[in-house]
Amino acid sequence: MAKQPHFKPSANCVAAYQNFISFKLGNGRSYLSKEIKTDPYNRLIVVLQNYEDFVQLTFADDPDQYKRRKSLKDKRLAFLNGADKNSPYYRLSKGIIHLQWSLIHIKYKENWKAANDFRKAHAYFKENKKLFPKFKETDIFYGAQKTIIGTLPSNYKWITNIIGLKGNMKLGMQLLRNSIGAKSKLFKDDAIFYYIFLNEIVLNDSKKALRLLKTYNVDTKNNYLYTFMASNLMLNNYRAKEVIPIIQNRNKNKGYLQPIIFDYVLGAAYLHQLEYKKAIPYLKKYLNTKSYFYKKDAALKIAFAYYLSNNTKLANYYKAKIPNVGTSITDMDKQALKTYKQKRFSNKSLLKARLLFDGGSFNAATKILENNTLKLQLSTLEQLEWNYRLARVYDESRKIQPAIAYYKKTLTTPNPSNEYYPARAALQLAYIYEKLNKKSTAAKYFNKVLSVEGHEYKTSLDHKAKSGLLRIQGK
Repeated sequence: MAKQPHFKPSANCVAAYQNFISFKLGNGRSYLSKEIKTDPYNRLIVVLQNYEDFVQLTFADDPDQYKRRKSLKDKRLAFLNGADKNSPYYRLSKGIIHLQWSLIHIKYKENWKAANDFRKAHAYFKENKKLFPKFKETDIFYGAQKTIIGTLPSNYKWITNIIGLKGNMKLGMQLLRNSIGAKSKLFKDDAIFYYIFLNEIVLNDSKKALRLLKTYNVDTKNNYLYTFMASNLMLNNYRAKEVIPIIQNRNKNKGYLQPIIFDYVLGAAYLHQLEYKKAIPYLKKYLNTKSYFYKKDAALKIAFAYYLSNNTKLANYYKAKIPNVGTSITDMDKQALKTYKQKRFSNKSLLKARLLFDGGSFNAATKILENNTLKLQLSTLEQLEWNYRLARVYDESRKIQPAIAYYKKTLTTPNPSNEYYPARAALQLAYIYEKLNKKSTAAKYFNKVLSVEGHEYKTSLDHKAKSGLLRIQGK
């Protein structure tokens, strides 16, 4: 019986997992080699080999590697067929492979393949949950899927309708939270990552997400998955100054895969502090990678840096690059492309206030925006942005009544070019009224977000609005 294919979360498997999830790919392979010699019939080896591909293809952004490796998915799934189907790891293993390839396919723009793998993963996790209800490892991935499906924006809903999936945000987050208590260390980092990240992007609870970094004592120095997560949380929550030490103080030993996204994040963090000379090299380095995502935005950020440095020639040069680099899949890239189509850069003071605000320098941004001379210089479109920016700095500075007033002004100011400001203003108003426990008013503004059409952030803002409606409904 010892030579029958089986699943065993051995010490070598756990060590390989922890190294792969930390982006120490060579070390991970070494532990797998030990396991292959010790127990070649342990089919968790196949799952962990898939982890290496997942990290490599997701964070190195190399289309050539994707073409070479994508045939491995079916080979690994076939290799699992002869394993013990009575083990809770059997369906879990197949589900993980399908889920990881679903995310990889999205990265390389094969959306139908992604949807199909996502559906298959869900079926395996669902069945495993029924057969082994106390097996917490299933809850990690099943919970994450349930949460994501339950909050898909309307323009992606057709996918779940076609493949027949139903989500449940409340159940999904509960499963995720409980899964962290699993005794085994195998897949535990997945549980922590999904739970923290989904608190941020689904529940809109940034404070909790940031607090959980400390609660779970995540190692941002030696585990690059957590370096990535923490730096993104900081950048997206107006803490640009904290981004830089997180990335720069990471363990830089040769054994780590170096994610190219770190250059983009560092460049953005410096730009949000108006440190143009430091921002530009990182953004240029990212612009020269093979990535599909955020390259239009990187080109725009470089253009902004040169524009604010009074180098109009290079500002226009990099702005002209926007339509020719990357894709328009992400909201930020869509916004960059829209900015490219505008004839001129926006008012410099307004742009500086925007960058400072995004970096968390609220006082400096407020000082710029409250300058009476600035308001007299603005065009109609810039007046719309000024109302929105002023509302945002008041909001983050906890000046709630002025924030509400300027958000409402944003909703009534003419918006001839379908900018996202009214939709985001409605979302922020909904958040304010939700915190004030005025649920009906909050619902009104969440629905207002969903009703605003034509702006480039519709996917992400609709997602947040739908999550908000589910929250106040207790679902």
